[in-house]
Amino acid sequence: MMRRVVTRAFANIALCKYWGKKSDKGNLPATPSISLALDKLCTETTVIRLSKPPHRIKINGKRPDPISEARIFEYLEFWKKSKLISGFYSVDTVNHFPTRSGLASSSSGFAALALALSVFSKNKI
Repeated sequence: MMRRVVTRAFANIALCKYWGKKSDKGNLPATPSISLALDKLCTETTVIRLSKPPHRIKINGKRPDPISEARIFEYLEFWKKSKLISGFYSVDTVNHFPTRSGLASSSSGFAALALALSVFSKNKI
């Protein structure tokens, strides 16, 4: 059984940004957007299946602020409630560009995390 996965996702910069959401139901944009991936700027995420709770989270080698940590815990629990994964995980994310610099580090971080979790998933995604 797979215990450790390392993934990478790239930062992107919006050329034409969507403005708002289509409705309160779902997460659909009101208008289209265009963005470019920046292949020199990436987020690398290592996910390890743990033998016991709790989940452990690090961003750039440190425990994240409470809001970021809660978002990641919530995301892991979403995967568990959806019966895609089980157990507990260590998530260690490193941004190879400045975090919170306007280059969508949370977007690349969650993309790398989703890719890693898909490897652990019981179902093909």
